Amino acid sequence: MLVGIVIFVLVLVGVIYYKTKQKQIAAKEQKELEEKRKKQELIRINFRKVFPEVDEKFSNLLKIIGKDEKMSFYRTEASKTFNELLRVFLNIVESDKRLDNLDKLRKGLLPSIKDTNTNDKITDESIEKSKILIERINKESNELKKYIANAKDEIKATGLDFIKAAAEIELAKASGQSVVLSKLKERSKNLEYITTQLPITLN
Repeated sequence: MLVGIVIFVLVLVGVIYYKTKQKQIAAKEQKELEEKRKKQELIRINFRKVFPEVDEKFSNLLKIIGKDEKMSFYRTEASKTFNELLRVFLNIVESDKRLDNLDKLRKGLLPSIKDTNTNDKITDESIEKSKILIERINKESNELKKYIANAKDEIKATGLDFIKAAAEIELAKASGQSVVLSKLKERSKNLEYITTQLPITLN
């Protein structure tokens, strides 16, 4: 009898521990999802500030697609493309920060080249090193500027793709035909490629 009670208590404790652990895991996952959602919302808000027209075109596309389950494929494709847009946008933000940092570094190095007559402590070797660094900074700055310009053009072009996709879907509603969103898929691949091409510092 006593053994049975002990076993029952142990099982009960085990069940309570398991349920408590499951609740803790679920709460942690919920918190992580909430943080991820807030972060994505913040990125979207910042994207809308810089590219309001593109954001509006995406929103209009989603409105035309609607919430019908039959249209979920279009919603998935459009959202995938938009998520790639946001990744490219984050790269633009990162590139802008790097440009600012490089500009500060360039400004910090320039006096070591210009003020050589008034400062005997600056050696020829030091001047040469500064020149090399400035040259590398200029090269990377130019690469970043090209990247940013290309990424911005791609984002704006995606806005036009959203309009075309919206028009095709709206026109297909009456006929009941399905639409192949090949242009959006292609654009999504382009954006994915651009995300991976962010210039990096080379020695």
